[in-house]
Amino acid sequence: MILPMLDQGPLFEQLDTEAGILAPSNLALLTTPQPAFRCPSDIYQSAWNLNAEGTTNLLAKLASANYVANWGSGSVLEIDDCEGLARGQVCKDTGPFFHNSATRFRDFLDGLSNTSIVGERRSDVTMAWHATWSGSPPGGEETWARILGVADHTPNHPAAHMEDFSSWHTGGVHMLLGDGKVRFVSENVDTGVWQSLATHQGGEVVGEF
Repeated sequence: MILPMLDQGPLFEQLDTEAGILAPSNLALLTTPQPAFRCPSDIYQSAWNLNAEGTTNLLAKLASANYVANWGSGSVLEIDDCEGLARGQVCKDTGPFFHNSATRFRDFLDGLSNTSIVGERRSDVTMAWHATWSGSPPGGEETWARILGVADHTPNHPAAHMEDFSSWHTGGVHMLLGDGKVRFVSENVDTGVWQSLATHQGGEVVGEF
């Protein structure tokens, strides 16, 4: 939805948002690279294959991206559990982005400067870590984690999963906060502080980071 603000109005106009992400009219557009969504330090391919969940069957080819929205700390619901929810159930954790979310500035009770909005995700072919700008195709392998990030582990943690925030930078990741500032957060940040930044209504007091 922000493509027009990134001088990508023609691409936005071609996308059929009423037909669904896997509609034949949209498939060819999903591999369109978006430099604004790529980190210069990420050298991997511009597009990658998303398989259907639990199979080796190709579901879609998607453009690579390195920035994902903040889902939360992972303390309420594991992001993988979203795939098993019944129709009508809301998939939601502690962050501002979730299933059908429409979070407004006034909803950030912890303060815009104390809440992360978007963070980095590195591409890693060996680990099959990939993100995309276009959305989460239904039935895809770990499809929610392709557009959402979780603060379960601190940045670049050796035990991190794909859904955690990560980068190829030495020492940490870039995070966009709700007030519009971009901060480089050290991978040595305190776990409690890191997870407090991932909530927008947690009531925590965020220290220096």
